[in-house]
Amino acid sequence: MTAGLDTFAKVRALHDRTDNPGEKASAAARMKAIAKKAGLTVEQALSKLDTPKPVTDAQSMVDAFAEFMNRPEAVTERNEREARRRVEASDILARYGSEDAVFTDTPLEAALRAAFESLLGQGDRSEIGSSLDGWGTHASRATMPLSVRHAASQAWPMPETVASAWAEYEAADRLTHERYVVDDYFNPYLFTEARQQLVAEILNTLPARSLNDMRARGAWLGHWADGELEQSRDDQRAVVAALRADIERMGQRLREQDATTFGNSEPKPASPVQTGQPARPTRADRHAAIRTLVAEGHGDREIARRLGISPTTVGTVRRGMV
Repeated sequence: MTAGLDTFAKVRALHDRTDNPGEKASAAARMKAIAKKAGLTVEQALSKLDTPKPVTDAQSMVDAFAEFMNRPEAVTERNEREARRRVEASDILARYGSEDAVFTDTPLEAALRAAFESLLGQGDRSEIGSSLDGWGTHASRATMPLSVRHAASQAWPMPETVASAWAEYEAADRLTHERYVVDDYFNPYLFTEARQQLVAEILNTLPARSLNDMRARGAWLGHWADGELEQSRDDQRAVVAALRADIERMGQRLREQDATTFGNSEPKPASPVQTGQPARPTRADRHAAIRTLVAEGHGDREIARRLGISPTTVGTVRRGMV
């Protein structure tokens, strides 16, 4: 445990002193992996280290972190979490067949990898893990270079609906989680993160065209509300505006359907001219026909046969005439 804490301190020191975007991104990813193994976010780990007492050097940081992480309740929670991880990892490996299969590129990942290798050049393939044309891990979509945006969007067709965007995002997110479970030092591919950010843009802004799209946007908001990702204020405003527009659009469709079905306020009666069918005889029509045939001297059964009604009905009308 102490070795791990010492590594965290050294990585943080590297992160803070370097000005190289690639090195800074790589250090940030490594800090995230170490903190995740301890059951914390990087922010929580740094907060626990920085708040109780001033940290003047790397060894002080290690000591403070060790003191916090070695509390009995923390050790128990960590052991329980590790036991659950092993069970889940076993299930994942059984489903995939091998560890290699878990980390094999999907068709989408293979297309993205090829696109970015082409973008960076044959001699810069190692940079895919730490930087894409100067854009690194945890960088925002607002700072994404046009070259990265183009490569991520052209390598594989972008989703055309909210539902298909959520399906792609959720599949990639689930695969990343499974890889973390199998190897808790796994770092997500930077080209996958670039693609995910563009798909998130679609989930934030693309108008919903169907009920499935509305459901997908709800699932996306739930994913966000559960703390699975962070979005900027601009992203938050965009998705709220899109949701309001979805609701207004669906409300307008419902109003149009109601107007077509019911007119202004009353249900429209069926029209024989519109349907091409003769109007169904009313009770008064049937009784008038019965009285006519009775006056002509026909018997109850004959009248019933001619009119397609029961002799009992004919008899009732006849008695009423008397």
